[in-house]
Amino acid sequence: MTEHPNLNPNSSSILQDLIQKGREHNDELSAEEISLAFPGRVLSREDLDQIQFILQANQIHVRGNLVPAVQNSDGSTEKELPLAAAKPASAGTNEQDLSLEELLAKLDGFIGLDAVKTEIRTTVNMIRIAKERKEHGLVSTPTTLHMVFSGNPGTGKTTIARLVGRIYKKLGVLSTGQFIEADRSTLVGRYVGETESKTREVIDTAMGGMLFIDEAYSLARDTSGKDFGIAAIDVLIKAMEDHRDDFAVIVAGYPDLMEQFLAANPGLRSRFSTVIHFPDYTPKELTSIFLQMCQKEEYTVDTTARICAEAFFRDRYANRRENFANARDVRNYFEKAKRNQANRLIRDGIITTRSLEGLMLEDVQDITLD
Repeated sequence: MTEHPNLNPNSSSILQDLIQKGREHNDELSAEEISLAFPGRVLSREDLDQIQFILQANQIHVRGNLVPAVQNSDGSTEKELPLAAAKPASAGTNEQDLSLEELLAKLDGFIGLDAVKTEIRTTVNMIRIAKERKEHGLVSTPTTLHMVFSGNPGTGKTTIARLVGRIYKKLGVLSTGQFIEADRSTLVGRYVGETESKTREVIDTAMGGMLFIDEAYSLARDTSGKDFGIAAIDVLIKAMEDHRDDFAVIVAGYPDLMEQFLAANPGLRSRFSTVIHFPDYTPKELTSIFLQMCQKEEYTVDTTARICAEAFFRDRYANRRENFANARDVRNYFEKAKRNQANRLIRDGIITTRSLEGLMLEDVQDITLD
Protein backbone atom coordinates (compact mmCIF):
# COMPACT_ATOMS: atom_id res chain seq x y z
CA MET A 1 0.00 0.00 0.00
CA THR A 2 1.43 3.38 -1.01
CA GLU A 3 1.66 5.70 2.00
CA HIS A 4 0.00 9.13 1.82
CA PRO A 5 0.68 12.00 4.25
CA ASN A 6 -2.23 11.12 6.54
CA LEU A 7 -2.06 7.35 6.12
CA ASN A 8 0.81 6.48 8.43
CA PRO A 9 2.15 2.94 8.87
CA ASN A 10 -0.47 2.29 11.55
CA SER A 11 -3.11 2.63 8.82
CA SER A 12 -2.24 -0.82 7.51
CA SER A 13 -3.25 -2.29 10.85
CA ILE A 14 -6.45 -0.22 10.91
CA LEU A 15 -7.35 -1.36 7.40
CA GLN A 16 -6.75 -4.99 8.32
CA ASP A 17 -9.09 -4.54 11.29
CA LEU A 18 -11.69 -2.95 9.01
CA ILE A 19 -11.42 -5.79 6.49
CA GLN A 20 -11.89 -8.34 9.26
CA LYS A 21 -14.84 -6.40 10.68
CA GLY A 22 -16.42 -6.19 7.23
CA ARG A 23 -16.11 -9.93 6.75
CA GLU A 24 -17.84 -10.45 10.08
CA HIS A 25 -20.66 -8.16 8.93
CA ASN A 26 -21.65 -9.76 5.63
CA ASP A 27 -18.84 -8.07 3.67
CA GLU A 28 -20.20 -4.58 4.34
CA LEU A 29 -19.12 -1.48 6.26
CA SER A 30 -20.77 1.91 6.59
CA ALA A 31 -18.94 5.14 5.77
CA GLU A 32 -19.36 6.17 9.41
CA GLU A 33 -17.64 2.99 10.65
CA ILE A 34 -14.69 3.61 8.32
CA SER A 35 -14.38 7.27 9.29
CA LEU A 36 -14.47 6.51 13.02
CA ALA A 37 -11.64 3.99 12.59
CA PHE A 38 -9.28 6.93 11.91
CA PRO A 39 -10.06 9.18 14.91
CA GLY A 40 -8.58 12.66 14.90
CA ARG A 41 -7.04 12.34 11.44
CA VAL A 42 -7.71 14.63 8.51
CA LEU A 43 -8.21 12.42 5.47
CA SER A 44 -8.11 13.85 1.96
CA ARG A 45 -10.18 12.73 -1.00
CA GLU A 46 -7.12 10.82 -2.26
CA ASP A 47 -6.74 9.06 1.10
CA LEU A 48 -10.39 8.06 1.15
CA ASP A 49 -10.29 6.84 -2.43
CA GLN A 50 -7.32 4.66 -1.53
CA ILE A 51 -9.07 3.29 1.57
CA GLN A 52 -12.21 2.53 -0.44
CA PHE A 53 -10.18 0.87 -3.21
CA ILE A 54 -8.40 -1.41 -0.72
CA LEU A 55 -11.65 -2.39 0.97
CA GLN A 56 -13.39 -3.11 -2.33
CA ALA A 57 -10.35 -5.12 -3.50
CA ASN A 58 -11.02 -7.29 -0.46
CA GLN A 59 -14.72 -7.62 -1.41
CA ILE A 60 -15.90 -5.24 1.33
CA HIS A 61 -18.85 -3.12 0.18
CA VAL A 62 -18.83 0.48 1.46
CA ARG A 63 -22.32 1.72 2.36
CA GLY A 64 -22.69 5.49 2.11
CA ASN A 65 -20.27 8.23 1.08
CA LEU A 66 -16.83 8.83 2.58
CA VAL A 67 -16.45 12.57 3.17
CA PRO A 68 -12.98 14.21 2.97
CA ALA A 69 -11.66 16.84 5.37
CA VAL A 70 -12.93 20.40 4.92
CA GLN A 71 -10.63 22.48 2.70
CA ASN A 72 -10.24 26.12 3.75
CA SER A 73 -9.88 28.99 1.29
CA ASP A 74 -6.19 29.37 2.17
CA GLY A 75 -5.51 25.75 1.25
CA SER A 76 -5.28 24.50 4.84
CA THR A 77 -7.50 21.81 6.28
CA GLU A 78 -9.51 21.67 9.48
CA LYS A 79 -7.87 19.24 11.93
CA GLU A 80 -9.68 19.94 15.17
CA LEU A 81 -12.51 17.43 14.67
CA PRO A 82 -12.49 13.76 13.72
CA LEU A 83 -13.87 13.11 10.27
CA ALA A 84 -17.14 11.64 11.50
CA ALA A 85 -17.74 14.51 13.91
CA ALA A 86 -16.77 17.15 11.37
CA LYS A 87 -19.47 16.13 8.98
CA PRO A 88 -21.98 13.61 10.36
CA ALA A 89 -24.51 12.01 8.08
CA SER A 90 -27.44 14.41 7.97
CA ALA A 91 -30.84 12.93 8.65
CA GLY A 92 -32.17 14.88 5.69
CA THR A 93 -29.41 14.35 3.12
CA ASN A 94 -30.95 14.79 -0.34
CA GLU A 95 -34.41 14.54 1.23
CA GLN A 96 -34.53 17.55 3.55
CA ASP A 97 -37.53 19.04 1.77
CA LEU A 98 -39.75 15.97 2.12
CA SER A 99 -42.91 16.50 4.15
CA LEU A 100 -43.98 14.24 7.00
CA GLU A 101 -46.55 12.64 4.72
CA GLU A 102 -43.90 11.95 2.09
CA LEU A 103 -41.58 10.41 4.68
CA LEU A 104 -44.38 8.17 5.93
CA ALA A 105 -45.11 7.21 2.33
CA LYS A 106 -41.46 6.12 2.03
CA LEU A 107 -41.98 3.98 5.11
CA ASP A 108 -45.06 2.39 3.58
CA GLY A 109 -43.12 1.78 0.37
CA PHE A 110 -40.72 -0.70 1.97
CA ILE A 111 -41.34 -4.29 0.95
CA GLY A 112 -42.73 -6.38 3.82
CA LEU A 113 -42.12 -5.23 7.41
CA ASP A 114 -45.85 -4.68 8.05
CA ALA A 115 -45.57 -5.02 11.85
CA VAL A 116 -42.55 -2.69 11.86
CA LYS A 117 -44.45 -0.03 9.93
CA THR A 118 -47.41 -0.31 12.31
CA GLU A 119 -45.22 0.17 15.40
CA ILE A 120 -43.45 3.19 13.94
CA ARG A 121 -46.70 4.79 12.83
CA THR A 122 -48.07 4.26 16.34
CA THR A 123 -45.06 6.09 17.80
CA VAL A 124 -45.56 8.91 15.28
CA ASN A 125 -49.23 9.14 16.23
CA MET A 126 -48.35 9.27 19.93
CA ILE A 127 -45.94 12.15 19.31
CA ARG A 128 -48.53 14.05 17.26
CA ILE A 129 -51.28 13.58 19.85
CA ALA A 130 -48.93 14.61 22.69
CA LYS A 131 -48.27 17.87 20.84
CA GLU A 132 -52.02 18.40 20.29
CA ARG A 133 -52.75 17.81 23.98
CA LYS A 134 -50.13 20.36 24.94
CA GLU A 135 -51.58 22.92 22.54
CA HIS A 136 -55.04 22.30 24.04
CA GLY A 137 -53.78 22.90 27.57
CA LEU A 138 -53.99 19.26 28.64
CA VAL A 139 -51.42 17.19 30.50
CA SER A 140 -48.94 15.93 27.90
CA THR A 141 -46.35 13.28 28.75
CA PRO A 142 -43.37 13.24 26.35
CA THR A 143 -43.29 10.18 24.12
CA THR A 144 -40.25 7.94 24.51
CA LEU A 145 -38.18 8.26 21.35
CA HIS A 146 -35.77 5.40 22.05
CA MET A 147 -36.29 2.01 20.40
CA VAL A 148 -34.86 -1.48 20.17
CA PHE A 149 -34.70 -3.00 16.68
CA SER A 150 -34.24 -6.77 16.92
CA GLY A 151 -33.72 -8.93 13.88
CA ASN A 152 -31.27 -10.80 11.71
CA PRO A 153 -28.83 -9.10 9.31
CA GLY A 154 -30.23 -7.51 6.18
CA THR A 155 -33.76 -6.96 7.48
CA GLY A 156 -33.62 -3.17 7.08
CA LYS A 157 -32.89 -2.07 10.64
CA THR A 158 -30.34 0.62 9.75
CA THR A 159 -32.36 1.91 6.80
CA ILE A 160 -35.54 2.20 8.85
CA ALA A 161 -33.64 3.84 11.72
CA ARG A 162 -32.38 6.54 9.33
CA LEU A 163 -35.93 7.16 8.16
CA VAL A 164 -37.22 7.35 11.73
CA GLY A 165 -34.57 10.00 12.41
CA ARG A 166 -35.86 12.06 9.49
CA ILE A 167 -39.44 11.63 10.71
CA TYR A 168 -38.51 12.74 14.24
CA LYS A 169 -36.80 15.83 12.82
CA LYS A 170 -39.87 16.68 10.75
CA LEU A 171 -42.09 16.23 13.81
CA GLY A 172 -39.91 18.72 15.67
CA VAL A 173 -38.79 16.37 18.46
CA LEU A 174 -35.16 16.45 17.28
CA SER A 175 -33.57 19.86 16.74
CA THR A 176 -30.75 19.04 14.29
CA GLY A 177 -31.61 15.57 13.06
CA GLN A 178 -28.17 14.11 12.27
CA PHE A 179 -27.82 10.32 12.22
CA ILE A 180 -24.73 8.86 13.90
CA GLU A 181 -23.86 5.16 13.70
CA ALA A 182 -21.77 3.48 16.39
CA ASP A 183 -20.83 0.06 17.69
CA ARG A 184 -18.68 -1.42 20.43
CA SER A 185 -15.40 -0.39 18.78
CA THR A 186 -16.63 3.21 18.60
CA LEU A 187 -17.70 3.41 22.24
CA VAL A 188 -15.44 1.13 24.25
CA GLY A 189 -11.83 1.94 25.11
CA ARG A 190 -8.92 -0.19 26.19
CA TYR A 191 -8.07 1.33 29.55
CA VAL A 192 -9.89 2.72 32.59
CA GLY A 193 -11.67 6.00 31.85
CA GLU A 194 -11.27 5.84 28.05
CA THR A 195 -14.69 4.26 27.48
CA GLU A 196 -16.54 7.03 29.29
CA SER A 197 -14.68 9.65 27.26
CA LYS A 198 -15.26 7.92 23.91
CA THR A 199 -18.94 7.30 24.63
CA ARG A 200 -19.55 10.92 25.70
CA GLU A 201 -17.82 12.17 22.54
CA VAL A 202 -20.10 10.08 20.33
CA ILE A 203 -23.17 11.15 22.29
CA ASP A 204 -22.19 14.82 22.00
CA THR A 205 -21.88 14.38 18.23
CA ALA A 206 -25.36 12.81 18.09
CA MET A 207 -27.04 15.31 20.42
CA GLY A 208 -30.09 16.85 18.74
CA GLY A 209 -30.29 13.85 16.43
CA MET A 210 -30.26 10.08 16.52
CA LEU A 211 -27.60 7.66 17.73
CA PHE A 212 -27.85 4.20 16.17
CA ILE A 213 -25.87 1.47 17.93
CA ASP A 214 -25.54 -1.72 15.92
CA GLU A 215 -24.84 -5.01 17.70
CA ALA A 216 -25.53 -3.24 20.98
CA TYR A 217 -25.53 -6.57 22.81
CA SER A 218 -21.73 -6.63 22.47
CA LEU A 219 -21.62 -3.89 25.13
CA ALA A 220 -23.09 -6.34 27.64
CA ARG A 221 -21.26 -9.54 26.79
CA ASP A 222 -19.69 -9.63 30.27
CA THR A 223 -21.77 -8.29 33.16
CA SER A 224 -19.16 -9.16 35.84
CA GLY A 225 -17.90 -5.57 35.85
CA LYS A 226 -14.59 -6.49 34.23
CA ASP A 227 -15.68 -5.46 30.74
CA PHE A 228 -15.62 -1.78 29.77
CA GLY A 229 -18.82 -2.16 27.72
CA ILE A 230 -20.88 -1.81 30.89
CA ALA A 231 -19.32 1.62 31.44
CA ALA A 232 -20.53 2.68 27.99
CA ILE A 233 -24.05 1.53 28.90
CA ASP A 234 -23.96 3.57 32.11
CA VAL A 235 -22.96 6.74 30.23
CA LEU A 236 -25.61 6.07 27.58
CA ILE A 237 -28.40 5.63 30.14
CA LYS A 238 -27.55 8.91 31.85
CA ALA A 239 -27.55 10.79 28.53
CA MET A 240 -30.88 9.25 27.54
CA GLU A 241 -32.38 10.47 30.80
CA ASP A 242 -30.77 13.92 30.86
CA HIS A 243 -31.50 14.76 27.22
CA ARG A 244 -34.65 12.79 26.46
CA ASP A 245 -36.30 15.85 24.86
CA ASP A 246 -33.69 16.20 22.09
CA PHE A 247 -31.82 12.92 21.77
CA ALA A 248 -32.97 9.59 20.34
CA VAL A 249 -31.23 6.23 20.58
CA ILE A 250 -31.99 3.11 18.57
CA VAL A 251 -30.08 -0.05 19.48
CA ALA A 252 -30.10 -3.04 17.16
CA GLY A 253 -29.01 -6.66 16.97
CA TYR A 254 -30.04 -10.30 17.00
CA PRO A 255 -33.31 -10.93 18.91
CA ASP A 256 -32.02 -13.28 21.64
CA LEU A 257 -28.89 -11.24 22.23
CA MET A 258 -30.84 -7.99 22.46
CA GLU A 259 -32.86 -9.53 25.29
CA GLN A 260 -29.57 -10.17 27.07
CA PHE A 261 -28.60 -6.55 26.43
CA LEU A 262 -31.80 -5.22 28.01
CA ALA A 263 -31.25 -7.44 31.03
CA ALA A 264 -27.69 -6.18 31.57
CA ASN A 265 -28.75 -3.00 33.39
CA PRO A 266 -32.01 -2.34 35.26
CA GLY A 267 -32.32 1.07 33.59
CA LEU A 268 -32.21 -0.18 30.01
CA ARG A 269 -35.62 -1.79 29.70
CA SER A 270 -37.41 1.25 31.10
CA ARG A 271 -35.62 3.56 28.62
CA PHE A 272 -36.27 1.24 25.68
CA SER A 273 -39.97 0.61 26.13
CA THR A 274 -40.52 0.14 22.38
CA VAL A 275 -39.07 -3.11 21.02
CA ILE A 276 -39.66 -3.74 17.31
CA HIS A 277 -38.88 -7.10 15.74
CA PHE A 278 -37.73 -7.25 12.12
CA PRO A 279 -38.64 -10.67 10.69
CA ASP A 280 -36.71 -12.43 7.95
CA TYR A 281 -38.02 -11.62 4.48
CA THR A 282 -40.15 -14.31 2.86
CA PRO A 283 -39.15 -15.82 -0.52
CA LYS A 284 -41.79 -13.67 -2.22
CA GLU A 285 -40.45 -10.53 -0.53
CA LEU A 286 -36.85 -11.43 -1.40
CA THR A 287 -37.86 -11.78 -5.05
CA SER A 288 -39.67 -8.45 -4.93
CA ILE A 289 -36.57 -6.79 -3.47
CA PHE A 290 -34.49 -8.27 -6.31
CA LEU A 291 -36.91 -6.97 -8.94
CA GLN A 292 -36.94 -3.57 -7.20
CA MET A 293 -33.14 -3.40 -7.32
CA CYS A 294 -33.24 -4.27 -11.01
CA GLN A 295 -35.80 -1.56 -11.71
CA LYS A 296 -33.83 1.10 -9.84
CA GLU A 297 -30.73 0.38 -11.91
CA GLU A 298 -32.71 0.09 -15.17
CA TYR A 299 -32.43 -3.64 -15.70
CA THR A 300 -35.27 -5.75 -17.03
CA VAL A 301 -35.67 -9.40 -16.07
CA ASP A 302 -37.11 -11.82 -18.61
CA THR A 303 -39.66 -14.42 -17.52
CA THR A 304 -37.28 -17.37 -17.30
CA ALA A 305 -34.76 -15.36 -15.26
CA ARG A 306 -37.49 -14.22 -12.88
CA ILE A 307 -38.71 -17.79 -12.36
CA CYS A 308 -35.13 -18.88 -11.70
CA ALA A 309 -34.66 -16.06 -9.16
CA GLU A 310 -37.88 -17.03 -7.40
CA ALA A 311 -36.68 -20.63 -7.12
CA PHE A 312 -33.31 -19.48 -5.81
CA PHE A 313 -34.83 -17.38 -3.02
CA ARG A 314 -37.30 -20.13 -2.07
CA ASP A 315 -34.40 -22.52 -1.62
CA ARG A 316 -32.24 -19.91 0.11
CA TYR A 317 -35.03 -19.19 2.61
CA ALA A 318 -35.99 -22.82 3.23
CA ASN A 319 -32.37 -23.79 3.94
CA ARG A 320 -31.25 -20.58 5.65
CA ARG A 321 -28.44 -20.87 8.16
CA GLU A 322 -26.51 -18.40 10.29
CA ASN A 323 -25.04 -16.76 7.19
CA PHE A 324 -28.48 -15.96 5.75
CA ALA A 325 -28.47 -12.18 5.28
CA ASN A 326 -31.91 -11.33 3.86
CA ALA A 327 -31.69 -8.23 1.62
CA ARG A 328 -27.89 -8.39 1.64
CA ASP A 329 -28.17 -11.81 0.04
CA VAL A 330 -30.40 -10.23 -2.59
CA ARG A 331 -27.82 -7.49 -3.20
CA ASN A 332 -25.05 -10.08 -3.61
CA TYR A 333 -27.26 -12.12 -5.96
CA PHE A 334 -27.99 -9.01 -8.04
CA GLU A 335 -24.32 -8.04 -8.22
CA LYS A 336 -23.37 -11.52 -9.42
CA ALA A 337 -26.14 -11.41 -12.02
CA LYS A 338 -24.72 -8.13 -13.35
CA ARG A 339 -21.23 -9.65 -13.53
CA ASN A 340 -22.57 -12.63 -15.44
CA GLN A 341 -24.43 -10.33 -17.82
CA ALA A 342 -21.28 -8.27 -18.45
CA ASN A 343 -19.28 -11.38 -19.33
CA ARG A 344 -22.06 -12.60 -21.63
CA LEU A 345 -22.35 -9.29 -23.48
CA ILE A 346 -18.61 -8.94 -24.04
CA ARG A 347 -18.34 -12.57 -25.12
CA ASP A 348 -21.20 -12.28 -27.61
CA GLY A 349 -20.24 -8.79 -28.78
CA ILE A 350 -23.86 -7.62 -28.80
CA ILE A 351 -24.03 -4.18 -27.20
CA THR A 352 -27.37 -2.46 -27.67
CA THR A 353 -29.65 -0.57 -25.30
CA ARG A 354 -31.92 -3.58 -25.12
CA SER A 355 -29.09 -6.04 -24.41
CA LEU A 356 -27.60 -3.73 -21.77
CA GLU A 357 -30.94 -3.59 -19.97
CA GLY A 358 -31.75 -7.28 -20.06
CA LEU A 359 -30.97 -9.93 -17.47
CA MET A 360 -31.53 -13.39 -18.90
CA LEU A 361 -31.68 -16.93 -17.54
CA GLU A 362 -27.98 -17.45 -18.26
CA ASP A 363 -27.14 -14.52 -15.98
CA VAL A 364 -28.89 -15.90 -12.89
CA GLN A 365 -29.16 -19.68 -13.11
CA ASP A 366 -25.76 -20.73 -11.71
CA ILE A 367 -25.36 -18.16 -8.93
CA THR A 368 -24.22 -19.40 -5.55
CA LEU A 369 -23.80 -17.48 -2.30
CA ASP A 370 -21.48 -18.41 0.55
